[in-house]
Amino acid sequence: MPAKGRSDGIGDMAEERSKLEREQAAQREEAAREKAETDSNLAKKSAQDAKIASERADMLAEITAEFEATVNGVLKNFAGAVSQMQASAQTMSTTAEQTSQQSSAAASASDQASSNVQTVAAAAEELSSSIAEITR
Repeated sequence: MPAKGRSDGIGDMAEERSKLEREQAAQREEAAREKAETDSNLAKKSAQDAKIASERADMLAEITAEFEATVNGVLKNFAGAVSQMQASAQTMSTTAEQTSQQSSAAASASDQASSNVQTVAAAAEELSSSIAEITR
């Protein structure tokens, strides 16, 4: 500034203006430093938040995988139990059918035996009558 070296009022104003410009430059530098520090802190905070979110997502994925494995195990056990129950039900159905057939066969045999007993009883009665007539 050309009027800076003057010893009158203009020189004083030039000196004050120069001083003011230095103070403003210092304030700008301080504001820029504070902004850089704030930006750095925000970047660190964002990085920490991203790390926490990533860890949380990894933990959630792990828990989900464990849950899925557990559910799949339960479902496999359940499917095995259902298969065993189906096989048991099929065996019981076959056994019931065989029992029914054997029961029918036994009833038929019983009817035949009853008929045979009646036939033998009738024959014995005829024989008894024949013997009674012969002996008379």
